[in-house]
Amino acid sequence: MSEQFKCLKCNNTGWILFKDEQGYQIAKPCDCEYGITSTLRRIGIPEKYLKCSFENFKINIPKAIGLKQAKTLLYDYVQLELFKSKKQSFLIKGTVGSGKTHLCAAVVRELVKKGYYNIYFVDFKELLDEIKSTFSYASDLSEADILFPVLNAGLLIIDDLGSERNTEWSEDVFARILNYRYNRDLPVIITTNYFDRQIPNALTEETLEERVGIRMRSRLYEMCRDIEIIAPDFRMLKNKI
Repeated sequence: MSEQFKCLKCNNTGWILFKDEQGYQIAKPCDCEYGITSTLRRIGIPEKYLKCSFENFKINIPKAIGLKQAKTLLYDYVQLELFKSKKQSFLIKGTVGSGKTHLCAAVVRELVKKGYYNIYFVDFKELLDEIKSTFSYASDLSEADILFPVLNAGLLIIDDLGSERNTEWSEDVFARILNYRYNRDLPVIITTNYFDRQIPNALTEETLEERVGIRMRSRLYEMCRDIEIIAPDFRMLKNKI
C-alpha cells in the first residue's frame, strides 16, 4: 500500500470511533485496507500472508492438480456464506508450498470485508507450543486461556496440522478441539501436508491417519469436505523467476 494513501474515515489507524446509544465510545474496524490488515493481524494471519487474496491466487501452474477446484470451493464458501448456513468445514490436503495457507488467508480477507470478524487462525504446532508455555509457574496464562478462542471462534482455521511431533498429548489436544467444535456445530478449515495415500513429491510417505490417529481421522471424514492440491512448490517457482 502506498504510504501516501490517506483514509479520511480512520486517519490510517484502521479503526473508527463512535458512540453507541448509551454514550459509550466504541471502536470498529474500518473497511479500508488499514482496517482490513489490522483485523487480519488480530485474527492471527501471519505477516507474509496479509496481502493474500483470491484475486492474486494463481491457478495456471504447470502440472498442478486441484488448484482451480480449491479456489472455487472456498470462494463460494465465502460468497454463499456456507460457513453460516451449512456449517461447512474443509480439510485441505496439499503438497508443500501449494498455496493452502494463501487460500485460508484469502477466505479470512473476504469474510472481514463482509464484516465477519469472529474468526481465529492458528498454526497447530505454534498452538501446542503456546499451551506448553502455560505449564511454567512463571506463566500468567492458563491452558484454558489459550484454548478459549480456538474452541469458541465462529470459524476456526488450523494451519499445518501434522507438522508437530506426534505424541499422545498432541493427539489429545487436537481431539479436544475437534470434538468441542463438532458437538457445537462450529465450522473449521484445516490444512495439512499429509494425505491418505502416497503422493508423488509429498513431504513424507506417512499418512494423515498416522499423524493424528485413526479416531480423529474418522472424525475429520465426518466433519470436513476434503480438498486435495498437488502442485509444485510455489516458493521454489518464485525463486526461479
